[in-house]
Amino acid sequence: MFGRTVIALVALGAAACGAARIVEISPVGGVVALQGDRDFAMGEARTEMDAQCGVGNYSIVRQWEQPSGASYATTSSDVHLQQIGSGVYRGDSTTQVATGPVMEWRMEFRCGGRTVAPKPPQ
Repeated sequence: MFGRTVIALVALGAAACGAARIVEISPVGGVVALQGDRDFAMGEARTEMDAQCGVGNYSIVRQWEQPSGASYATTSSDVHLQQIGSGVYRGDSTTQVATGPVMEWRMEFRCGGRTVAPKPPQ
């Protein structure tokens, strides 16, 4: 029980954070993906865009949500005994089931200018 509580708390703490990663880069701008908490990740995204274009010298020209993979639930349910030679071994069967797409927020930016495109409706 204690182990499950610790795992749950670590997962909650990780969910509260966010990160930004460069998806595409060019001499005139690029695309940044925000993961986790969008407000927190936006700070990292600004740092990345500042590094590419100069501090505050960029425009966010497009924002959208895009699938970036699938999430999976793992269950371990069947316990069976397997005899190999003179020993008996316990085995668990594990099943992974796709539960849906993982979505990430992306922003396209261009160097030069200081405007921000409106967020699309949610």
